[in-house]
Amino acid sequence: MKHIIFVYGTLKTGLHNHHLMTTGSKGHCCYLGTAVTSGKFPLIVATRFNIPFLLFAPDHGYHVAGELYEVDDAQVAALDKLEGHPHRYERRRTDVRVTSGNARDGTPINKAVENDDPAALGEANGNFVKTTNCIRNLPLDVSNDVTTKIDGQVRITAGQVISAHTYFLVAYQPHLLALPHLVSYDGGFVTPPADASDDLRRETFREVHTGIQ
Repeated sequence: MKHIIFVYGTLKTGLHNHHLMTTGSKGHCCYLGTAVTSGKFPLIVATRFNIPFLLFAPDHGYHVAGELYEVDDAQVAALDKLEGHPHRYERRRTDVRVTSGNARDGTPINKAVENDDPAALGEANGNFVKTTNCIRNLPLDVSNDVTTKIDGQVRITAGQVISAHTYFLVAYQPHLLALPHLVSYDGGFVTPPADASDDLRRETFREVHTGIQ
């Protein structure tokens, strides 16, 4: 099965965890384009590590900007583990509006993304890009009326609204709603020390999550 994932934080191109969104990290992963959430949600930054959180508080905040990827089951499992689904973040579907898609031929963006080549990325970031290694011939977990398949690959176009998985903080501490809301997260993540204990990680999430003991 292949899935469409919307990422808005450290998994985006050029940010701390983006290496986890390249094919070969855990599963298969293919960049499709950029999008914004159809609904408004609060995107905030919190904790001593400047972690981005997308709060599940519909009709608050802004239409949040991020990137779309086509992934397989193995990559979803790896992302679920990273995000602590369903105990910390929760993976939920949400509608997103495509702002740049891959429905017409253009610069092959995957090579640029995977090699972190800013010049190639700049050339590729037009309204349409062509990906060269998207997943072929696997069933897609969204209905065909929201995407177009060409040669077994997903194709999306600017302006289209599609359903995607994303990771929300659902059981959030109420004070987080008072923090500044962002349209886009552009970095600032502070890497935890390599020897960070489980207690430190738990304490960090306790600052934002109502269910962490």
